[in-house]
Amino acid sequence: MDHAILVAAGTGIEGENLSACGETEFGSLPQIKRLVITAQRAGIRFFTIITDRTDTPLKGLLAGDKRIDSSISWHTLGTGITLGDDPSLIIQSNLITTPKALSNFMEEEPAPGEISVLGGRIEGRVDKNERRRRSPTSTPAAGARWARSWPRASCWRSPSWTPCP
Repeated sequence: MDHAILVAAGTGIEGENLSACGETEFGSLPQIKRLVITAQRAGIRFFTIITDRTDTPLKGLLAGDKRIDSSISWHTLGTGITLGDDPSLIIQSNLITTPKALSNFMEEEPAPGEISVLGGRIEGRVDKNERRRRSPTSTPAAGARWARSWPRASCWRSPSWTPCP
């Protein structure tokens, strides 16, 4: 898995304002920068970052940083994102994790035609019908609070992260 969709706009799964998270400094780095660098170290090479407007200040926070060498495409809420056949990871902009925890989570690739989402606070992996199940291979990554997998669709909408009609 080398593609992540970083959601930095709209409402998070727990009702939080994701637009406010990207610029928040944590450990002297803006959260958006910390998350991109962490995901890169875990193996992500392509980012799709969703923001609330095209002139987002988040672009400036990432521009020119020599530690960021991944390909980044910017989209605003409501625009379509085309997903390829390879697995994708959806990350909320308020996630704080480590490269090792993220890498461990990514090793457990979703089934073909599914995407993985990391964030929130429910333990274990939740299937598309919201049933909780636990097994040695479906525990959440350290530093993460929940994980979900859904069938892939061309459009997803927040806050319930359900496929668009």
